[in-house]
Amino acid sequence: MEQQFVQALAVVLVIVALLFGVGSSDGSYGAADDVAVAPGVGEPHWNPVVARSSMLRDTTGTVIVDGVHIGEHLEDIRLRISDWPTASRLVHVENGQVRREFSYGGSRYFFTTDKENSTATDTLVEIRVEKTPEDVQPGQTLRYARDAYGSAHAAFVNQTTNRHYVVFHDNVSLQTTWVIGYNTDTLVIQSISLVRDTAAPKARGKRAVSAESSLFSQLDRLTHPRVAEYEVQNRSGADDNIDPS
Repeated sequence: MEQQFVQALAVVLVIVALLFGVGSSDGSYGAADDVAVAPGVGEPHWNPVVARSSMLRDTTGTVIVDGVHIGEHLEDIRLRISDWPTASRLVHVENGQVRREFSYGGSRYFFTTDKENSTATDTLVEIRVEKTPEDVQPGQTLRYARDAYGSAHAAFVNQTTNRHYVVFHDNVSLQTTWVIGYNTDTLVIQSISLVRDTAAPKARGKRAVSAESSLFSQLDRLTHPRVAEYEVQNRSGADDNIDPS
């Protein structure tokens, strides 16, 4: 009788486990911890990113994403990373410059390029990441970015897409910054890019747009920033096949 009771109890436990789900061996529960980004917020349908990136900050403060860092040349990356993709697309910015975009791992990489021959022979100037080394990521509010990186030093509105961005210093000596897109109603982060900031922020092309004072009052009187328009984020939809992301 006791043995039958034990067997029955075991069956019940199995059924309960199947109904409520059991974590995998690594402690995760499938994709339950994934943060969904709403369609049309800047993430492309072209060559969608589905993998996870490895990310670390080395002893010099350099952010390394899947073995790549801002400032590297494309040919050097190709020599070092055997499975670096050959497929890419051109992305136009408002001042007429062109970036070549590659999708690798869980991130998107933007290089300066020669507009005449459409080959990327220059420098990596932006990495669109799924999170920062400090675990700031889409789905969180801007407060997490402020807590991780201090006061924002710039904000701007992309006048083509009406998307709003705030800019935080990453490493001043390395001239890198975080450009973070957010929802103006909820202050929830929608996109994060690590950008090479080679010059002091200044208005480029179209008139710079003042940051909303309400944004900073909601972030506990975040220091009101200077205004900047970052060319790497001001992408126009000049071609139907190019996302204005």
